[in-house]
Amino acid sequence: MNQPSSKRDTSRITRRQRTTSAVRRSTLELVRIYVASSAYSAAKETLEQLPTNGWDEEAHLLRAETLIGMGELTEATRVLGTVSIPRTERFERKGRVRPRHGQAASTPVRLAKKPASNRPMTRRQHLDLWRFLLQLRVLHRTARYDQVLQLGRAFLGTGAFADNTLLARVATVIAQSMMAVRRPSEARDLYEDVLDLYKRIHSKEGVADTLLGLANSHLLDCHWDEADALYQECRYRYEELGQSDKAIASMINLGILRAKRGDLTGGRFLLEQAQNRCDELGKSTRALSINLGLAMVLNRLGQYAAARERIRSVLAVARPSRKLREVGLALEFLGEGYLGEGRLEKAGRTLSLGLRIASKVSPRGDIVFEIRRRLADLARQTGNLENARVLANEADADARDYGDEFERAAIQRVLAEIDLDTGDLISSRRRCELAAEMLDRLGETIERAQVRSVLRELDQAEGIEIAKVPPLTQQTVSPLPTEERSNVRDLTCHREGDHLTKDDLRLARALGIVTRNRSLLQTLILAQKVAPLPVSILVFGEPGSGAERIARLVHEWSLRDGLYIPLHCSDAPARLLESEVFGSSTAPGGLLAASEGGTLFLDQVNELAPSVQNRLLSLYESGKAVTTRIVSVVRSNPKGRSTVGLHDGLKHHLGQVVLEIPPLRERPEDIPDQVELLLEQARRRYGKEIPTPPQSWIDECRCHDWPGNLAELRQVVENYVAGQRETAAE
Repeated sequence: MNQPSSKRDTSRITRRQRTTSAVRRSTLELVRIYVASSAYSAAKETLEQLPTNGWDEEAHLLRAETLIGMGELTEATRVLGTVSIPRTERFERKGRVRPRHGQAASTPVRLAKKPASNRPMTRRQHLDLWRFLLQLRVLHRTARYDQVLQLGRAFLGTGAFADNTLLARVATVIAQSMMAVRRPSEARDLYEDVLDLYKRIHSKEGVADTLLGLANSHLLDCHWDEADALYQECRYRYEELGQSDKAIASMINLGILRAKRGDLTGGRFLLEQAQNRCDELGKSTRALSINLGLAMVLNRLGQYAAARERIRSVLAVARPSRKLREVGLALEFLGEGYLGEGRLEKAGRTLSLGLRIASKVSPRGDIVFEIRRRLADLARQTGNLENARVLANEADADARDYGDEFERAAIQRVLAEIDLDTGDLISSRRRCELAAEMLDRLGETIERAQVRSVLRELDQAEGIEIAKVPPLTQQTVSPLPTEERSNVRDLTCHREGDHLTKDDLRLARALGIVTRNRSLLQTLILAQKVAPLPVSILVFGEPGSGAERIARLVHEWSLRDGLYIPLHCSDAPARLLESEVFGSSTAPGGLLAASEGGTLFLDQVNELAPSVQNRLLSLYESGKAVTTRIVSVVRSNPKGRSTVGLHDGLKHHLGQVVLEIPPLRERPEDIPDQVELLLEQARRRYGKEIPTPPQSWIDECRCHDWPGNLAELRQVVENYVAGQRETAAE
């Protein structure tokens, strides 16, 4: 018997609705996949296939996210509508959300350490929070950073939401806006909170992304050691997650940082490795960054024609797409190359054009003062000393406001050369010493060599005889015979009457080490004594205690002419570390070859994979001369030092000399001097007077346990400096 017509119609409508619902679900799921993999064009095309009745709020938000990814911000703003702060019923008060009690406008923006609630979000709350995230992203992309921070402060002040990925992403956008307005210290605090949140919800990708943000904040603050370590860790984590594009981005950042420090071999290797990976994956999105990085390296190597080829490829892409920042950087490096070749007229035209374009991006941005410094150098070489001084002083003022300590050091070197040309030898030497101290702290070598060259000219002008030190390559460097190792320990264990010279203490201070503590002083004396000897050194110290600073100090005291190269072994896949250290078919030699005649620093060496440890042990036991000095670190903890994970035989070779760094809690007498040193660096960086904290503040620091050691103390001081600068601005 046939169904009545009305029932058949109802059945057809129900089936049609189910079909439409299934199509909608599959379409939106496909769009989510495209958005997650940054395939925005494909996401947009897929959304256009969505049935008319499938466009609910979730679909509109996916469309907005796609438009933001494609850079169509005006259309995204129209889709998203007026910005509104999401809230829960608990925090509804006459239609607005209030910050926590006592939260003033100058209070740091922080995430709650614990979730406000364990209850999952409703669908309505999820959509509201997602919309708010996208609205913040639009504001950030359109450079309305103050609005992002204002809205972010009001939103995070409620502590209204349970732990979730959207909350972490909102906080990340706020941290990125802090970075954009040059508040890296506050951004680091917020990134640390986001890192804790991602760890609580077990998001490995979120942890890696946040570590990348932390690395960028350290880079912005010229904390190059910390940035180097974090970029390495990000790269390893992304490799393990299969996030190839992000691993490549970390590799590029690390390569540029290494090259900037003077490790041109390592920097070039990383950038070329990134280029090969891009070619393998068929990705061209990173080509501009890679070519700009390689252009910088090639200029520093004096290969100006090869650098120009890279720059031309950048300009061919960046000019038509109106990527003005990339155009400005390309012209900066092009002008630098002409300057290096002595083609001064062409350098002047190129740099002047670059300055005009960079000023459109940001009138007082980093590219502007970098180009002004090069124009000052050009004016000095052409004899226009007055104009050179004006340009250098303008560059110095902007670099100081920006907080770029490396550029300030390079500008001081240019001003020292101008002073030398005008006969003001006292001012020239003072500027050289200031630049040298900044560059020593950063661990930079190429600009530092130029400062040494100016100092030699000053010595000649003042009639001072220049001491000649033979380079390490003319000396014999090999492991000590077994019978001599105990003699080294005997010599270094009895140090009565030994002391550090003023130059030793100056170099230690430049690297951020000041101490009155007897144990740490003995460690420094031992380090200074063994530095010229061809022995491996094993350092024990808690995280943040300054192990890498000690390693860099040993390298400087050794007078080795090879490179200092750090490698952080934690969380690194064995296959990647093995090729890094020993090389591969595509990159023979690895870091051992790159650091030949220099120092290879292995942090957390006990976390090296057994296969890598076995190869290192075989190298030592082969009897071959090892011209690379290896300084390795085993991170100890409050319960004492431990070499768990380190092969006994390798420990014997790496620990020919052992250095121990006492934690900060065991040397409270160092707190006032360390705080003052950090304040001095901040005053130099910002060119402004920052008052010393009251004694009560110092006393509180002396009583603190400092689980994070020097790294934690520096963050506390930076927060104090940020507060003082904000108060002065008001």
